[in-house]
This record gives sequence, structure tokens and C-alpha cells, in this order.
Amino acid sequence: MSHNDGLPQTEGFPPILCLTGIDGCGKSTHIRRLGKHLQDRYGILVPQLHVWEISQNPRFKTHPFISDQTAVHKYLGLLHGGPRALFMFHGLLESLELTRMANPKLILANGYWYKYAFTEALHNTGIDWLLAIASCFPPPKLTVMLDLPPESAWKRKPSVTPYECGFQTPGESTFVAFQSRLRNMFLRQAGREGWRIVSADRSENDVSNEIVQLVENEVNPDGRSAL
Repeated sequence: MSHNDGLPQTEGFPPILCLTGIDGCGKSTHIRRLGKHLQDRYGILVPQLHVWEISQNPRFKTHPFISDQTAVHKYLGLLHGGPRALFMFHGLLESLELTRMANPKLILANGYWYKYAFTEALHNTGIDWLLAIASCFPPPKLTVMLDLPPESAWKRKPSVTPYECGFQTPGESTFVAFQSRLRNMFLRQAGREGWRIVSADRSENDVSNEIVQLVENEVNPDGRSAL
């Protein structure tokens, strides 16, 4: 990949399967479970796209601006909403480019751009501007929202960051308040884009089985029909 590739291209990407939702809803858990299912059943090794996938790449993993997650979170807290969104988007877009270079058949996206755009919209960054910037990301083939009440998400989280609490002092009240607003934004977007909504307030197996069924029905990961 050249450093002079120009504007990002949305064409030519493999299909993206996106699991998104508020913090603590189980995105990472169910991305892993879905990836294991696809590998076990179809022999497909599907990469997982995360905003900080960039930090695992040998080219970036020792860079002090990326490798120190504590420092990154402190830096995020200093930024205004627009610059912070661009910082998050740059990490996600570079992670996407690095993932694409391996020529995968599918990509599993954890949260994707929705999480960061909606978070910044709640910090009074214009949603139209955020959506315009996010248009550089390829649209998913399938988006599943894992829907969970923030009170339940709080109980699942061993710790929370200021970013997850609207840059207020981390705690139950600030987490639940901010994530409740974020959940409403996800639900509105789900209605606009026709996402599949899966209740995550159940056992992992029940949630995982429903996600797998959606993927089997709508994506045909074995390649027998066009994706």
C-alpha cells in the first residue's frame, strides 16, 4: 500500500458483517464466537476489525502515540468532539486498510464507525458532518445491533473509561446516563438502515445462536450464492 493512495475507496472491499451497540453489550464476545463458528463450519478464517487493530500491526504496535492505551484515552479527553472523531476514524480506517490487505473473504466489524460517530454526536458535534466523514467507510452487508439496557451492561463491565461515561467521572450513574442516550441513537439508526436487532439480555448461547442464524440466512458465508 502506498502512502499516496488518495481518498479511501469503498469499492472492492470484502463483505463486512457488523456487530454494534452500546459499551458492554457483548460485541467482542459475539464477534469471537461468530468467527469461531465460521472457521469451524466453513474453514473461513475471518479477521476481526476493531478501531485499535492498528495497534497490533508490527508497523504501529511500538509507536508511542498508538501503543500506550492509557495515554491515548487521556489524549482523547483533551480533544474537542470533531478532532476526536477524526482521531478515532483514522484508527478505524487504517485498521480496515490493514485488514483488507490480507484479502479476506469476510470481515467482522466490532462496533464499526457507528459507535464513534454517535458518541461524538452526543458531545454536540454535528451529526451531518460526522455522517459525511463516515461515508468513507464501506457499508456493511449485514449490521446486527446487540440491544442491552445500560443497567445490565454496567453489571457486565469490570471497569469503564471516561470515554464510555461521556467524559464524566467513571461510575454507574455516569455510565448508565451516557449509554442510555447512546442506545437511543443506535435504535434510531437501526430503524433508518433496517438493522437486525438482537436482544443481548439473554444467555450467550441464545444470543450467539440468533446471530449465527441471521448470518446463515442473509450472508451465505459458504459462498454457494453471491454475497
